[in-house]
This record gives sequence, structure tokens and C-alpha cells, in this order.
Amino acid sequence: MTIELFDPNGKIVKTKETFSDKNGKISNNELRIPSDAKVGTWAINVKSGPNFDNVKISVIASKEEGLIVNVSKGIEIAGYGKSIDITVSNAAQKVDMIITTSEGIVIQKLSFPASGKGEIKQPWFIPSNVVPGTYILKVTDAKGSAETIFTIN
Repeated sequence: MTIELFDPNGKIVKTKETFSDKNGKISNNELRIPSDAKVGTWAINVKSGPNFDNVKISVIASKEEGLIVNVSKGIEIAGYGKSIDITVSNAAQKVDMIITTSEGIVIQKLSFPASGKGEIKQPWFIPSNVVPGTYILKVTDAKGSAETIFTIN
């Protein structure tokens, strides 16, 4: 079987050919997410002949770093358009989000409660009037704030 590890940008980081035992267990531990892994959603694809499966893994920074926000490419749904996936970690209570252009023009304000684990995983469907370019997502909770820059193509 072939195992492929993809980073959050969809780039193959490592490919490994291996075997499984008669119960389908893989005992090869050579495929690991790098210690300097980029924060975001990683994917592992496994193929054996016509059979395949994939698993998504969220890589987040350590808890000591406070509020963390990440944006990754989302899905596209007919009638709704393209989306981005917003992931917030280490959040306390409610999180306010502001999406602005690089010039500071507010595109949208959002607010979501954090889960008991301090996480938010939320898609944002890009409004049809938003032009391609660089945008800023700033998140604020009861303890602090964080921001990230992302691009809409």
C-alpha cells in the first residue's frame, strides 16, 4: 500500500510504500508529521489497489502560545460559492472575528462560542462581491487576540 502525507497547502511531504498484516494493521512508524509542522489541517491518504481512505489531522500550536487562529481553503458549494475554514484554538468563551481587506475595510464581523476545549471550527462562505486579494482575520476572546493573513483567489 502507498501512504502519502500532505501539508495544509496540499503539498505531498512524504510518501511511503509499506504492507499491512492479515488484520489490516500497519506497523510501520516511519511516516510522521514533522516537528516543525505548519499549523493547519494535514491529510494522510492510503491506497492499496482500488481501495483507498484518507484522514484529516489538525495540527495546532502548543497551549502556551495563547489564542491561535488559522485559515485554510474550504469547499465550494453550488449556490453558496467558495469558502475558507476558520480554526481557532485556546479560546475562552465567545470569540469575535473581524475580516478586513489589507487596507482595513471591514468585510464581515462574526461571533461564535468556543467549545469546552476552547476550539472553533467554522466555514466562512466568501461573499460574491469580495474580490481576489489579501485579507486579515482578527479574532478576540475574553483573554486576548490573534490575527492571520490569508489570500482569496
